[in-house]
Amino acid sequence: MDTGSDVVWFPCSPFTCILCEGKGSLSPLNVSKSSLISCKSRACSAIHPSLSSSDLCAIASCPLDEIETSDCSNFACPSFYYAYGDGSLIAQLHRDDLIMPSSSKKPLILKNFTFGCAHSALGEPIGVAGFGFGPLSLPAQLARFSPDLGTQFSYCL
Repeated sequence: MDTGSDVVWFPCSPFTCILCEGKGSLSPLNVSKSSLISCKSRACSAIHPSLSSSDLCAIASCPLDEIETSDCSNFACPSFYYAYGDGSLIAQLHRDDLIMPSSSKKPLILKNFTFGCAHSALGEPIGVAGFGFGPLSLPAQLARFSPDLGTQFSYCL
């Protein structure tokens, strides 16, 4: 959990972590069924705030005629670099259903949850749940699922 981060990310298979010895680890996710995020999406713009969607699609190798005349929806958002005080990662944005355990018998299923899928990291072996104020943070995505849940969300350290 990181209150200064605006993105949720997980290690994805194959995953390499540099300087992670003794820090614990999770089994990397197999994301073969998840969807990559389009270079023209709001999520892609949120993770790359200093670039326009046209620039993002150009980086993703979308041809000029498609940048000008269509949405380049078949071209994935470019990988992003994210740094923390004690580590960093390179990841791609994915979208999939996230199943969270619940105190009731029925788990909470967040449809179309957006997350970073990291294949390499430095000093960050288990992923991060971003609790910042950005649109890709865990609280923001919970609020999209249920406005009441998003406005009443809290945590305890």
